Amino acid sequence: MIKNNGYEVLIKLEDLETVIYNMINNINDCKPIMIDQIVKRALYKVENIDASGGNQIRWIRIMEGDIECSGETRCTITYKDKKKDMSGEDYALLKAENFVDATHLFDLLNYERTSYQENKRTKFVCVLDKIKYIVRFDIWPKIEDVVFVTVNVASSANKDDIEGFIAALELNQFDIDDNEMVDVDNEYQKRFGKPASLIPEVTFEFDLDLV
Repeated sequence: MIKNNGYEVLIKLEDLETVIYNMINNINDCKPIMIDQIVKRALYKVENIDASGGNQIRWIRIMEGDIECSGETRCTITYKDKKKDMSGEDYALLKAENFVDATHLFDLLNYERTSYQENKRTKFVCVLDKIKYIVRFDIWPKIEDVVFVTVNVASSANKDDIEGFIAALELNQFDIDDNEMVDVDNEYQKRFGKPASLIPEVTFEFDLDLV
């Protein structure tokens, strides 16, 4: 699905190698930032959880392990309202010193932690027609048969530019979600009856069958 700042798609793990091959061979300026590295998150409850008891609509997330284009590993604190666009007061991001100190602060403030999560991330930075794109490939525990692909535009681009980049990777032909909104919580909800944001521990060692 094309969004204002990029593109999201869900593909099969078996197609990942082909997508990366297309990216490297069809785009001259393309380099890896991180390969199959663990990114960890802690999610904290904010008031106004969906009345159905399902998806957590508003949350605070502390994340560490993502690597920027500069090569710097960062820790961030993010507030997001998933029903809103990523703009204004509905989305905010701050950099933190480290994961341990950031989570300790929110624990001291008695915020309820709803989930600790880990996933494996591969990230590339590519330049096509002088436009920079950041491409993320995320694999999540117990649903390793699929890959969440995110393309973010790091410089000015229009819809035609983004579609041209997507075509170079041939991503559309591997889309298994029929251009629906790609969401990790929704995928866990479908498979385990509960969104990832409400599962206490989402790691590669944890047995989700016990949830």
